[in-house]
Amino acid sequence: MNYIFLIGMMGAGKSTVGSALAKELTIPFIDTDEQIVHLEGASVSEIFRLKGEAYFRGLEKKIIANLSEKPCIVACGGGLPCYGKQMEVLKEKGTVVYLEGSPELLYKRIEKDFQRPLLTDFKTYQALFEKRQTIYKQAHLRFSVDGQASDRTEALKMQLIALGLV
Repeated sequence: MNYIFLIGMMGAGKSTVGSALAKELTIPFIDTDEQIVHLEGASVSEIFRLKGEAYFRGLEKKIIANLSEKPCIVACGGGLPCYGKQMEVLKEKGTVVYLEGSPELLYKRIEKDFQRPLLTDFKTYQALFEKRQTIYKQAHLRFSVDGQASDRTEALKMQLIALGLV
C-alpha cells in the first residue's frame, strides 16, 4: 500500500471518512487543509483573504511533494487536484479516490459553515462543482458518499481491500 488520496468537493466527507478509515487501517492520516492551518497559524479563509488562492495552492503542492515514505490516507482540499497538474502528481504517487455526491446533498452538509472561502451560495457552489467534475472523474476510483459516515467508511474500506489497495 502506498498513499490513498481522497478528493472531492466541500462536504464530500474527505476529512471525516479519511480519518475514520486511517484509524481502522491503523495508518497515518493527513488532512492538507489542517496541515496548512497549522503551518500558517491562520484559517483557510484567512489565508485566502490575506495571501490569495495562488499562495494557498502553492502550500498544498508543497505538502503533497513532501509526504513521507510511509503509507497514509490523505484528505485533499477540494481544489488541490484541480490546479498545477496536481491530479497527475496524485495519480503517480498513489491511488486517488473521488468521493462523489450530488451538489444538492454536499451543499446541504456545509451550507452553514462560514469558514469556507469559496462557499457563498448554492449557485456558486454548483458552478464550482461542475467546473471540477472533469478533473475529479480522472480519479482511479469513484465512491458514492450517500449515507451515514460510518457506513461510507466501512464500504470504502471493503472496496479498497477487495481491490488489493490496502
